Parts: sequence; structure tokens; C-alpha cells
Amino acid sequence: MSKWVRNLGSWISEHDVLKNINNPKIIRCSQLFWWIAYLRLSEDYWWCCQQKGDCADLQLRYIFEQFGDLFAYTSLDEWWLVNGNRLFGIPEKSKAAINEVKLMQVDELPTALDPDNYVALIPFGMTTDQALDQLRTLLYKNLHRQILGAHSPQFEILPYPTKSRRRLLTAYQTWCLYKLIQQNHQCHWRLYEIGVSLGLSISNLPDRADSPQKTRLKQSSMRVTAQQNLMDANRLIANVECGRFPDKGTIPTIHRWSSYQVKQLEEARREMPRFGIDWLIKELAFLDPLQQRRLSIDTQTTVADGVAILTEYAKMDFPFMASQKAARAGNYHARLAVKV
Repeated sequence: MSKWVRNLGSWISEHDVLKNINNPKIIRCSQLFWWIAYLRLSEDYWWCCQQKGDCADLQLRYIFEQFGDLFAYTSLDEWWLVNGNRLFGIPEKSKAAINEVKLMQVDELPTALDPDNYVALIPFGMTTDQALDQLRTLLYKNLHRQILGAHSPQFEILPYPTKSRRRLLTAYQTWCLYKLIQQNHQCHWRLYEIGVSLGLSISNLPDRADSPQKTRLKQSSMRVTAQQNLMDANRLIANVECGRFPDKGTIPTIHRWSSYQVKQLEEARREMPRFGIDWLIKELAFLDPLQQRRLSIDTQTTVADGVAILTEYAKMDFPFMASQKAARAGNYHARLAVKV
């Protein structure tokens, strides 16, 4: 369990986050933090930003139009203050929809109806008691969520098992280190070395006392774990490009760029490789400036620097990775932390 959870008592629901959505610090208590982190990993989203939204994929273009250019902001807090509530906040219902009920015949209905209203058709000849009984049932089924204030935001976190949420962190670390190694031609690390350096599977870390057979088994298991993390990251990125998170479903390949744009992208990759050590430092600085300022690295050892930077993410406190049941063992309440 994280230090944040132990000290503050605390499991914070996504609903608690939405109620305090104007506080940029609250995003780090939510899976919304990883939504933005994974969207920034997407090369297609990055290129869409460079192209100012000029993209053949209407879905990715829509994501750009709604989220804007994330790379134009210096920090997550800065971006969140401008866009957080608009994208993830709970829309307010109109007072008329809550406090006023009207009765009119079908031929009196306006041509444009408020989407926050429901229209009930009551046939003539039905008794008042019959109409009220059916209305009561329908209103309970259809308006219960709205009455409680759970009106749907524009983008919503999808259900994701608590036990799987740590994979959001390890998949991110694995993907980033894999990309960094691809840029560094002097490093020949493969999946096993990536898994060991990030400690992806504690039980499969090497031990001098292991027999040759056990060593081979551990190496195989570590490679599989790293591969699974890498695959999960790619799927999370593909889905976040479509406005779905966290989701690892299969997304069909879509034509996004003209031949000229593809040529431009290839030139951009050659002239300014994106996934280097500077990129990792900028990502940490964007997501958590305080954590980045504490970081001390030696720029002469690129891969070691990469591991050091990615390890900083594991030091952050993510209360949503702890189960609600475990957090309730404490004597404090999450709401106290939210107000700090």
C-alpha cells in the first residue's frame, strides 16, 4: 500500500475526484493522471498536434480538438486548469429541468427540445392512478442517476479492476524504457534486462544461489512479464487515441496520414529523435514538476538515467492503486486529504 494511503487513510473514489475537479492536484489521485500520460506517449497524437489537427482519422482529430495540444503546456497542472473540468467534470443540469414540470399535448411540443428533459406520452382515457404508477416507475429508472448529480461527463474513466491498476504504472515504465533503448544503439538490452532493471517481477529477479535451470526459468518468466507490459502499453495508447481509458481492447488500424505527411513524419524522426533522455525528463517535468526537480542524474549514462527517471514514477503516491477495503482499515477519511 502506498505511503499516501497509509498516512492519509485513504482511498479516493473517482466520484470524489470529480467533485473536486477544479483542484489540479487532485488529478494525481485519479486514473485520469495516466489518461494524460498515455495520450502524450502516442506518436500519432503528437504528430496530429504538429499538424494542427490535419488528420484523416476523424476520431483522432476529435481527440485533438477536445484535448488540444498537450505539448504546448509546461505542466499537467497548467493544462488541467484550462481543460480538466470541461472534459471530465460533471455537467450542471439546467434549473428548469430540475424544478419545473410542464404538461402539454403532442401538437404543442416545441420543435427543439432540451436534451436534459424527458417527454412522457400519456394516452387519453388512462386513469390518473394508472398514469402516476407508470410514471413513478419510469422516473425512478431513468432519472435516478441525474437526481443524484451523476450526470455523464464528456469523457469517463472506464471500469478497471483495482488489482490491475498497478499495471498502468509498470506498462508505462516498460514502454518508455523500451523506446529509449531503441534510440540508444550502444545499449543492447532486451526484454529480460528491462524487466530486471524495473523490477517488474520480484520473484524472478536473479539470485546467485539459483541453479542453472531455475535461472533459465526466471529469465523466461521475466521476458514474458516485460512483453505483457509492453503489449498492454500499446493497447492502452491505441485506446486512449480513441477517447477510451483504461482499455486494452483491440483497435482496428485506420489510415491517418497522407503520403506527404508520412514523409514529413519520417524526416522529423531522423532530424529530432523523439524518445531520447531529454524526452523522458520533459515527461516527468510535465506530469510531476516537484518529482522532476528532486531528480539528480548523470547525463553520460543514458540508459541508467532512463531507469532512474522511470523509477521516480514508482515513488509517486497513487491511492487509486490501493483497494477500498484496505484503505478503510485506517482511521482517516479521503475527504480530508482532498481539501488540503
